[in-house]
Amino acid sequence: MGAASDPPARGRHSRDRDVTRVLPAMEALHANLEHRISLPRAAALCGLSPSRFGVLFRRTMGISFGQFSRRARLAHVAHRLIATDYPVEHLAAQCGFADGRHLHRLFVRHYRATPAAYRREMR
Repeated sequence: MGAASDPPARGRHSRDRDVTRVLPAMEALHANLEHRISLPRAAALCGLSPSRFGVLFRRTMGISFGQFSRRARLAHVAHRLIATDYPVEHLAAQCGFADGRHLHRLFVRHYRATPAAYRREMR
């Protein structure tokens, strides 16, 4: 038995229920990768307050909604780099990033390659 300060054990049923509760936000994010979905909007889609949604999402997915959103949009950019000849500035605008420099910096941090190098390597 655990100490009094140990959190209660969470079973699979509880995790499945949590995933179901955040699923509308995840579906909306993946259906609209060209646009940023804010945490308050994601929470509203799930019928939760922003603070409750943030806690539930992190507990369920292991990362914040913002991190999850950024990774999904970066993966979309990576796919578009391979499938199109669009410049990074265009992809940044299409995928909800502030500008090409911001996208470039995040892309290098996540993929350990510049968008141009990634495009050359993956084609």
